[in-house]
Amino acid sequence: MIRVNISPDQFVLPDSVIEVESDAPLLPRAARAGISVEEISGQVHLGRGGKRALWTSDQRLVPGQYRLHVRDLVDHRGKAISDRHVVPFTVIDTKAKLKASIRVESFVRARVNEDQLSRINPIVRADGPYVEFVKGTDQRSGRPVDLAFDHTGRQIDGAALLAKLAAARAKRRGKYDEALGALLRGAAAHA
Repeated sequence: MIRVNISPDQFVLPDSVIEVESDAPLLPRAARAGISVEEISGQVHLGRGGKRALWTSDQRLVPGQYRLHVRDLVDHRGKAISDRHVVPFTVIDTKAKLKASIRVESFVRARVNEDQLSRINPIVRADGPYVEFVKGTDQRSGRPVDLAFDHTGRQIDGAALLAKLAAARAKRRGKYDEALGALLRGAAAHA
């Protein structure tokens, strides 16, 4: 049985190391051939008596979507260890300093426009002011993590920002959605 330190559709940073752990020692040649990231050259190094394989890219990963392939792993006697695994993941580039133990499960980059947020593609470098919201799990403690950062990477109070935007929307539009408010005003004018 094998375990991989990234989950399907997880967000990772450009310098992340991907770990594949096995209950049995891996045959080095099979690990180097069987652990790869699609269309990216990288190296596999074994540790912990061959039970842990670390994949690192030969160069810094650029933001985008990738797929980890784990296949044809065998132990030192040639016995098959696992089935084929394909794990899609997304590399993001952020100025925020995230602990290595944080598994990023949700990442949103957005601009603040008056009383709302406008999403920005997280794999494209953004210019100007924006905020980033990170949700995930601290892998050491198992606790959920909910963080927010400004465009310089400085941690901010995301809940306070969202509350401020909600209050500004309520003040400007009332408790109705803008489209619903326009529809109601139009119906009242025709009544």
